[in-house]
Amino acid sequence: MGLDVTMFRCPNRKESKVAERAFTKEVNKLLKETFGPPKYGPNSIADMKEIVNLTTEQWETVAGPIGRLAQTFGIVDDGAYRCTDYGMIPKGSHKTVSWVSDESKLHPKHMYRLGYFRVDNYGFHLANKKNPGYQLTEIFRPPVNSKGDFLTEFRPNWKAALTRVNKVIDLWSGKPKSEDQQWWLEAFEIVRENVQHALASKKPTEFYLAWNY
Repeated sequence: MGLDVTMFRCPNRKESKVAERAFTKEVNKLLKETFGPPKYGPNSIADMKEIVNLTTEQWETVAGPIGRLAQTFGIVDDGAYRCTDYGMIPKGSHKTVSWVSDESKLHPKHMYRLGYFRVDNYGFHLANKKNPGYQLTEIFRPPVNSKGDFLTEFRPNWKAALTRVNKVIDLWSGKPKSEDQQWWLEAFEIVRENVQHALASKKPTEFYLAWNY
């Protein structure tokens, strides 16, 4: 399992989340009225597969009404998907949410970007086996819910994250490295670039990270 991490900016996340949740609630209501109760329960993997595999005709049945609901609640098509009781639908975020997306200035050919990085199960352990405290989750320290799972989005302490990622980079800079370790060092440098991007803003508190499994 991998972890996709994306960065976005929003001036008032509390208000935009209220609109997004209201939109999702109305979409669930519409889907239930159209297709009946969901087969597998809310947000199950099987259900997600079912909604993605709807025929063109089935999707066209709800695309118009969902589009009108999106306009009502200020939801825009930004390439993101929204999770409903029936799975994922291609409707994105509130209009006040802007996703950060650009190539890295330091390593433009790297898979990681400004606004996006990813870690696999072994991921950041590879360049940092002797220092497991400096994994991606340790750098940003995302809060967890009552079940111990990471919250899907949060606002990091950007200054503290910069201090932690600098320690990792300092630890590995200047040392002989394998090709894999060099790749991960560059990955950490891009993570730092993301942190610096948020801190360079006049309002770094408007920047958030979203974690997607």
